Amino acid sequence: MNPMRRLRYRRLREGMELELTPFINLMVVLVPYLLISAVFTQLVNFQVSPPAPTDNTQVAPQAQQMNLQLVVRNNYVSVRDAQGGLIRRIEVQPDKIDLHELGEVLYAIKQRLPNKNNITLLVDPQVNYDLLIKVMDRVRIRHQLDPQGRAVQAALFPDIAMGDAPPASSGQ
Repeated sequence: MNPMRRLRYRRLREGMELELTPFINLMVVLVPYLLISAVFTQLVNFQVSPPAPTDNTQVAPQAQQMNLQLVVRNNYVSVRDAQGGLIRRIEVQPDKIDLHELGEVLYAIKQRLPNKNNITLLVDPQVNYDLLIKVMDRVRIRHQLDPQGRAVQAALFPDIAMGDAPPASSGQ
């Protein structure tokens, strides 16, 4: 190898240096941003289960108890007992439901059956997701005032099972 070439090669090797300053600057900005934004991220998980199969051939004493169902469709929400039939039908305006009326119906049922914690939501596949979440929130808890006038939350039916709604032509 030519001595001049060897000298130039050595200069190139000695002159190459890894510049970490831009990377460190990026980390200085990125790490606090990610830490700050992580505080505002919250996930809420609902524990839902598939509906229990209804078998009318075996009628046990426990089966005499109300099997509460809520059928959610785009144009109405019906509160019903699987054995007893329709309790109340609440009409839904375009993606808007009277949540107060639904809450009062569920609260009246909870007053009659204070130990009952489960309900089955039968949802039509075309139902708006926001409407479904609002209904689920109303089914789980009720906002009310305590004797001192403070707002508190009371549990209605926190154990929610979900399934598909029966066909609309079945008179639901």
